[in-house]
Amino acid sequence: MAADKRGGTRVDENRDGGRFVALPAVVLGGMAYLRLSHAARSLLIEWLHSLAAWTHAVTFTLKHHDERGVQATQKIMKDTARHFLVVLNAACFGASNARRGYRVGSAVSFGWGVYGDHPHLHFSLAAPAHLEDQKFVSLIKSIASRIFWIDQQKKIKPYRDQGWSEYLVDHGMDNVILDLVRPSMPA
Repeated sequence: MAADKRGGTRVDENRDGGRFVALPAVVLGGMAYLRLSHAARSLLIEWLHSLAAWTHAVTFTLKHHDERGVQATQKIMKDTARHFLVVLNAACFGASNARRGYRVGSAVSFGWGVYGDHPHLHFSLAAPAHLEDQKFVSLIKSIASRIFWIDQQKKIKPYRDQGWSEYLVDHGMDNVILDLVRPSMPA
């Protein structure tokens, strides 16, 4: 279904007579972003904010390309985020507990920057209760410095309020890596 010319939301009926909402995609720099209604955006932000007791807001820039000239892609960014969380979970809980499902709460999105040439990852992280803040921050920095695609810029700040969840969503819902949005275990 095509979006209307104004980029507004259309409500149509399907074959069963039920109603559904078609949210138009906005194309910027060759990337299609889903335009959420204000209500859907608010619900998503509220859900992300309430998913865990977030403690840290983290941003990592990524390298533009590797030593062979292979450009950073969406798949590389998702794999880098997944690898970072696997290693962080093992460092926080031990490998055997991480395999049993213990994990740091996480919400992850990626972005390309205004001009599409600044690949980066954003994380909301919930530190495990048994770790002191400084130890958790130290683990984040140490792990990030050992992952090839993560570049020099690493920002780690306290998660203060729902504004960070808004920032994750404002990168575009297509950029939220839903399979890495997870509550803390154990809670």
